[in-house]
Amino acid sequence: MISLFCLLIMSKTEIGKRIRNIRILNGLSQSELGEKLGLTADRIQKYENGARNPKVSMIFRIANALDVNAAALYDPTPCDDLSTMFFFFEMEEKYGMTIKKIVDDDGNVKYAVVANSENRMYDYLSKWHDAYICKKTESKLVDTQEERERILEG
Repeated sequence: MISLFCLLIMSKTEIGKRIRNIRILNGLSQSELGEKLGLTADRIQKYENGARNPKVSMIFRIANALDVNAAALYDPTPCDDLSTMFFFFEMEEKYGMTIKKIVDDDGNVKYAVVANSENRMYDYLSKWHDAYICKKTESKLVDTQEERERILEG
């Protein structure tokens, strides 16, 4: 069950961003999601940009329409270094994902989250990666820094 406390501490913008990101990963337009819910594209846009906050019952309906658990729209919310670290521990425990240390040719150390193809998160990460590469490529094709930032934020 969704914790009301959790919803109170999350901003409308955070929930809206998650709705937008999951909608896009599912290949739905705002109009298409709106049709599934009996809402207008304008209402979906307002949820996504934080102008309106969906009620708890609507969060469940949106999650159902996006074929995700309602928790995907509000949880987890790592808000500091320690909670982010526990988030990584949970990813390892729940999804078998691991952290891999990578040292490049110049000796720079980086860390990567690793999920193999047998992992149930693999498909989601694959979709996220494809969307990420698309945004990066699109941002390189525009003329101004303002346009680049708009693309990368959206």
